[in-house]
Amino acid sequence: MKIEFSASGVVLAKDQLIRLPRAEGVRIASRRGSVWITQDGDLRDVVLQPGESLVLGRDTPAIVQAFEPALITIAEPARRRDAGHVMLRKLRDAIGRLAGAPAWA
Repeated sequence: MKIEFSASGVVLAKDQLIRLPRAEGVRIASRRGSVWITQDGDLRDVVLQPGESLVLGRDTPAIVQAFEPALITIAEPARRRDAGHVMLRKLRDAIGRLAGAPAWA
């Protein structure tokens, strides 16, 4: 898979996808074209139209796929959360799975 980068962002061909590992806090914005975003552990699937953006809320992989030729920007979080916060979130998610309840957001 060849991903094209431009000064404006990442260019995706129709149906092309990219995988973002450990994506918590990453902001994805569509500058041109519609893109579909899904993230491990999140039941939502999001479709971004041009001009829309999304900040990913989980420290799990995410997939971005273009429905049509698209130009997106991907911005890293200003700062990653400290290790204690990440460990607490993982513990809460694990407890939620064991109890059969949804994980805390």
